Amino acid sequence: MKNYRFVGLEKSDKASIITIDRGETNLLNIAIMGEINSVLQSLADDHSIKALVIRASGPVFSAGLDYTEAGPDSMELIIHPYHKMFRLLERIECPTISFVHGAAMGAGCELACFCDMVLAAEGARFGLPDIKLGLFSPVAAADFHRYGHLKHIYELLLLGDSVSAEEAKLMGLVNHVYPAGEFAAKCDEFLYRMSSNPNQIVRLAKKAARWGLEKKFSDALVDAEGVYLREMMMTQEARQGLETYKVRMRGEEKI
Repeated sequence: MKNYRFVGLEKSDKASIITIDRGETNLLNIAIMGEINSVLQSLADDHSIKALVIRASGPVFSAGLDYTEAGPDSMELIIHPYHKMFRLLERIECPTISFVHGAAMGAGCELACFCDMVLAAEGARFGLPDIKLGLFSPVAAADFHRYGHLKHIYELLLLGDSVSAEEAKLMGLVNHVYPAGEFAAKCDEFLYRMSSNPNQIVRLAKKAARWGLEKKFSDALVDAEGVYLREMMMTQEARQGLETYKVRMRGEEKI
């Protein structure tokens, strides 16, 4: 692995973990986004990964984008590498999970909530305050309504106020909120449960679920059926699972 200044990458039998580490605020500047993109690019075609975790060191997850590096006529210097992160994240076939503590504001909120699942510590806060600068949050505008409650997303996007982790959960943006003292253990337990399921089948299930978001139900069901019959049923994991089920059922029938 390359030596990065702001990003750490750990790999285990449960997950690959990206850790953002840029001081107390973890503001996302051009350099750190370049490093994140490099890591994501290296992981995009790695089919051995069971889950991808994005977390941060320091007191907060991320306070947002570092706007000091661009002005009104050069904002593409920030936006292009920023949006590249989400295009690369969308390519990741395994489940993506963010571990959020402290504040996840602006771009930090978008990065955390764009992941397939979000685990938050009590006391964490989420917000899109860019609107108060005369800006808006394009990833949230394009993405959050797909799984969050639209009226709440409008409020988050247009008011710019922050909400608690529990409120973000009610909005549909957060899966679980854990006590701060138990956060690491609970996240590890969640990863263990995720990684215990057949890796290839989890990827195919995620693929089918994404189609469900993007298409009307009848079309998405045709695609999901194709994945089920022509891809999943060709895997050794599915074949072994069915055989185990049949053996178990034969045993129960004898009782």
